Amino acid sequence: MNIEGIDLSEEQLEVAKKMKVKNIRMADLFSYLPKYPQSFDMIIACDIIEHLNKDEIVKFLDLMYQSLKVGGKILITTLNVQSLFGASTVYNDFTHEQGFTSSSLSQILRIGNFVDVMVYGERPIIHDFRSTMRAVLWWCIEKILKLYVSIERGTGRGLWKRHNMFEPRIFAVAKKPPKV
Repeated sequence: MNIEGIDLSEEQLEVAKKMKVKNIRMADLFSYLPKYPQSFDMIIACDIIEHLNKDEIVKFLDLMYQSLKVGGKILITTLNVQSLFGASTVYNDFTHEQGFTSSSLSQILRIGNFVDVMVYGERPIIHDFRSTMRAVLWWCIEKILKLYVSIERGTGRGLWKRHNMFEPRIFAVAKKPPKV
């Protein structure tokens, strides 16, 4: 398996080196990706997209699309502004340019010609009694938040069919389609 990693942050690269991660280098994605057309089976972009302005996001998605092999996939992680404290999370970091919901992240990926777009929330993982309690409480809070959104927006019956996500982080997976 051939894995490469890039980052602009020297601090992040140092953390990766301490974790014994190999094949990492300091690079800007806008100059790195064009050098590798149709080269990658998967591209993972963790906590990047929220730091880009709208024009840069479109360019970034296009570069990832061009750098993927046919059928290749992307995984994007970002903050969820629809979470209860989403706006404060976005604005706690001056370098954040954008915020995303599951709908807007899905929308921009489809605009970028990706298919099979799936967006997931970061739900509690059950591994002991405390995490089980957290998961149960999260389930209850999520239902209350959905009810609140229904009352606020007057969405009624369609609310339970909507894909509102209230987790603080969201993950999107999408694929470059086969050539037609």
